[in-house]
Amino acid sequence: MFDRHRQCWELPGGSIDPGETARQAAVRELHEESGCRVEQLIFAGFAQFLLGPEQRVEYAAVYAGHAASSDRFTPNDEIAAITWWDGTEPLAGRMQPLDVCLGRLARAVIVRG
Repeated sequence: MFDRHRQCWELPGGSIDPGETARQAAVRELHEESGCRVEQLIFAGFAQFLLGPEQRVEYAAVYAGHAASSDRFTPNDEIAAITWWDGTEPLAGRMQPLDVCLGRLARAVIVRG
């Protein structure tokens, strides 16, 4: 997804809502941000990283899956565009390096089966 504020391509994601599992949050965030619905997610791994000038510690659960359907995507205040990315060819414009790494991790899980 192309993030309007950071002006770069990123993977869908966000925070876990109270009472929600990491998997439920991943399904919800993917649908909210892209319109894609996923029937089953495969846990690909997790990441620990530092964000921002204050270097705060953040964690991410990474999932992979096959999109079963997609509602019509409508650009909004946060997301300008979405695209499919195979993890090998660069996209036009800037890509978040962390998201490139996480995307490749998730793709490797799908390819391995």
